[in-house]
Amino acid sequence: MFSSLGYSALFFLVSVLLLNPLVTVASKFSLPRKINRHRRIIGVASFVYAFFHAFLYIEKKGGSFFSKWLFHPVILPGVIVVIILFFLALTSNQFSIKRMGVIAWKKLHRLVYIAQFLIFCHLFLQGGTSRWIALLVFPVLYALQHLRNKKRRAK
Repeated sequence: MFSSLGYSALFFLVSVLLLNPLVTVASKFSLPRKINRHRRIIGVASFVYAFFHAFLYIEKKGGSFFSKWLFHPVILPGVIVVIILFFLALTSNQFSIKRMGVIAWKKLHRLVYIAQFLIFCHLFLQGGTSRWIALLVFPVLYALQHLRNKKRRAK
């Protein structure tokens, strides 16, 4: 059960991270632009699924998570991701943008790229199917983000 929540969180986060590159690279199509308007709520959904993924994992381990599992090389990246996503979800609103200022808000929300790398580590270190998912999803995501940045610099 908890792994399906983790994969759902991954789906929502990858969807959010793909939106801007798709809007930039495939500017002829209107669907990515329409979905892009809702990227904050999709990002918050990613946090909610990640939180419940972590909660159910802790529950499965009998609540002894912090003493035994917190610093495990597979678990630690996931814990850091949930913390990052918490702060991103907390500040995914207009009030936070006004309160923090656009520049500080954008700087905070760029932590999603660190989370992206940590999720790759979390999946890759698990082995099995998770490793294959990491190897299939993240190179495509990185390639699209690279294309977006390249197209942006060309302007």
